[in-house]
Amino acid sequence: MRRNLTGEVAVSFRVDRQGNVLSQSIINGSGYEILDREALATVTRANPMPPVPADITSSTVILNIPIRFELTE
Repeated sequence: MRRNLTGEVAVSFRVDRQGNVLSQSIINGSGYEILDREALATVTRANPMPPVPADITSSTVILNIPIRFELTE
């Protein structure tokens, strides 16, 4: 916030059936290393994720999500 940085980071991560994050990477960075690092840290802090629903039968699931950093008043 002190630096007034905003941006969006596209993150990809793979989870097992129990919701454990097995790997993560940045698909598209924000242009700011600090925001990119924080996006990965956000995924790490959210570990473990909720378990994968029973109707999804694969042993792992890959999720691609945008994480947006915005300043609001």
